[in-house]
Amino acid sequence: MAGAEEGHRYWRWVPWDDHDNEASLVSSDLEILRRIDPERVTVVGPGDVDLEQAWAHASADIVSEHNRRADPRAVQESIGPAQRFALDLLRDPAVMLPTGAELAAEALSAERSSAVRRALNTIRAELSEERISRNAAAERVVGLVLDLGLRPLEPEPLPEEIGAEELGVVCWMAVLPADGG
Repeated sequence: MAGAEEGHRYWRWVPWDDHDNEASLVSSDLEILRRIDPERVTVVGPGDVDLEQAWAHASADIVSEHNRRADPRAVQESIGPAQRFALDLLRDPAVMLPTGAELAAEALSAERSSAVRRALNTIRAELSEERISRNAAAERVVGLVLDLGLRPLEPEPLPEEIGAEELGVVCWMAVLPADGG
């Protein structure tokens, strides 16, 4: 387990017999806890456990995940295509903007629920089927934001990128196969 800003942690399970296979690395807290259930293990010495190799594998994955979180493009991607459609519509200079368009754009700049995205997709479908104009679509987007009471959210500060040398092991455990080795 490796720590980060404000208590964020990264847990990794590196399989005993597959240190180099990236696909076999486990990062799900629940799956890791299931695998290290102390009622089903026997305590032994470190023996043939290659801690350096396991740590190198885990730390490379942790750095990669953390630095993805530090990338502002990842935040933009998290809003999804429905919200991007609405933002592009509200930023289109050819569209007559209704009152509240600026507030709506700010409110839709943060990831919203699936219900909001479904409603925006309905507007997008009506526009693509030419049942409404771009101006009418902008009015509907702003109306949706106002009806739902969506407000701009203060974005969480992005963490700074890190390197493997900035990580430290908080805890490690070697869990050997049931046959002892």
